[in-house]
Amino acid sequence: MKKITLIALILFSVVVLASCKKDEPKIDPIYELNTDLTDMLSLESSYENKEFISNGVGEVELVKCTDGDTATFRSGSNSFAVRFLGIDTPESTYRFDAWGKAASDFTCDKLTNANEIVLESDGDRMDGNERYLAWVWYDGRLLNLELVEQAYSSSKASITGKYESYLYQAELYAQKTKKRVWGETDPDFDYSVDGVQITIEELVKNADDYYQRKVVVEGLITAMISGDVYIQNGEYGVFLYTGYEEMYLKVGDYVRIEALTATYFPDKETGQLQLSNYRARNVKTISRDNEVTPVLKTIAEIAKINLGSLLQINDLTVKSVNFSEDSNRFTVNFEDASGNTIALRNESQNIDIDAAKALFTVDNVLNIKGPLALYYQNYQLMLGSLDSVEIAD
Repeated sequence: MKKITLIALILFSVVVLASCKKDEPKIDPIYELNTDLTDMLSLESSYENKEFISNGVGEVELVKCTDGDTATFRSGSNSFAVRFLGIDTPESTYRFDAWGKAASDFTCDKLTNANEIVLESDGDRMDGNERYLAWVWYDGRLLNLELVEQAYSSSKASITGKYESYLYQAELYAQKTKKRVWGETDPDFDYSVDGVQITIEELVKNADDYYQRKVVVEGLITAMISGDVYIQNGEYGVFLYTGYEEMYLKVGDYVRIEALTATYFPDKETGQLQLSNYRARNVKTISRDNEVTPVLKTIAEIAKINLGSLLQINDLTVKSVNFSEDSNRFTVNFEDASGNTIALRNESQNIDIDAAKALFTVDNVLNIKGPLALYYQNYQLMLGSLDSVEIAD
């Protein structure tokens, strides 16, 4: 009888233990972001005494950051835009996506503080937008790979990409972390659909309150520069970066535009306020063919609050002109009667360069109309067409 009881107890215990194990909650493994692959990888190509454009590898200097996967570099006297190979970070220029600004800040921090930057080509040298394609190494670390490991980018490695296997492994692991682009909410991204409705004056005067937020604005299109536009209400204006979106706006349109993102170019510390994330579908044209009247200013009266506004400055004397050798771009430097100076910049390829050279000759006195912009913290007027320039009486 004791033997039967003992066997029964043993069987009961086994059943209870098995039942307990079966009912225990399943604990998913925890995956944390790391840079293990970036840490172990090193650049094998020799780059000493080599130049990137000529040799496909070479040391460069950073000119400016653009976004998470694009930057401008300098090699010798050449400055050129580079699209990073194998990755695709969320947008943070003409369009704004969640984690786009964070990816851009990460890239810019690494490149700005790097002691050495080396570019390495692989396959096609340029993309359809005339940007060079490269693997970007900073202080011996492959930035393209690190962006994937840190979940700031997905992997877009081609089949023949030199570091494809590393990017593939990095993405597989990063996905498991569910961090950043793989599932986290971006705390700095505005997920609203249309945005908050404000006046351009409110935006200009209190720009920091709307930084990286979506806004709805109304105003008059006062200028169009190389496809991008300036929109103004009263004396307050702002630059609208339209990017690759189709443009249906024209000077004289009074419009209401939703879901624009307030940001700065090139950065918040030194740059100019602008609106991005433009979509043609978010535009309502209220009226057309309105009169566009510039705000009359002297150079001495110009202030930061005038950035983005269409100004007119009279009686400016041409002091020097710098024409580009390979494009229609040029800069005209002016001086007024009090010795104050300002520049006029042309970025358009549609300007008649011969007519421009005849008009912008040293000592000519001109009246200039153009939107006010910022270049390396210096004010300059932007040239929309030669019709905005007249010889002073």
